[in-house]
Amino acid sequence: MRRYTDIHHHILYGMDDGAQNPKEMHAMLKKAAEDGIGRIVATPHVTPGVRRFNREQYQRSLEEARDYCRGHGLDIELYEGAEILYTGQTCDFLMEGRVPTMAGTDHVLVEFSPDVRFDRFCDALDALQCHGYLPIIAHVERYQCLSTHPSRAEKVKQEMDVYFQVNCSSLITKKDATTRRFVEKLLDWDMIDAIATDAHSSTVRCVHMQEAWKLLKKEFGASYANELTDGHLLFDIPAK
Repeated sequence: MRRYTDIHHHILYGMDDGAQNPKEMHAMLKKAAEDGIGRIVATPHVTPGVRRFNREQYQRSLEEARDYCRGHGLDIELYEGAEILYTGQTCDFLMEGRVPTMAGTDHVLVEFSPDVRFDRFCDALDALQCHGYLPIIAHVERYQCLSTHPSRAEKVKQEMDVYFQVNCSSLITKKDATTRRFVEKLLDWDMIDAIATDAHSSTVRCVHMQEAWKLLKKEFGASYANELTDGHLLFDIPAK
């Protein structure tokens, strides 16, 4: 089994709508290990200036998760991160170190409302880049301003230094026709930079990294499947 890197995972308890307690976090860690995931960037929801980010709880849960992996022989490395809903205070919070970047890099996982306007979407990405951050757009397939106008996604990739993350579930399940066509275009145009689980539990919204990798391998070859799951965006692994 390959050892995958998951850059979008709501593994830490007490932070958001992901794991709600230590028991659920432990179950999610076991599920991730069974799925072949060897690295997880813990990415709780953060909304700068709107909802308080509990840094103390974050560090406590992260250390408990690491201790659990060591104590139970789970070959998983855990790294700091956050899924940041973009607000007018996002750049300030990042510059002040009040929310974590992805694995200590200059990359940030950023999300938007599904109905965000395209001009505001681009303005936010531009602001992040002007402050020295490289945006990874979380579940890029969800934004109507892109999925209904795929040429806009191409424009963003051509004109900005940004990365597209797609959820495993969007590859392996039948989404609505618009989303499905959009994901297929992104794959055909080689515009996806990473797939990730966006896992929120061990049962309902859980990990499907191995299944997504197998699908990608079958349809696009092992090299592309490996590239989208090896975490090279954050860990300097040469794309195979």
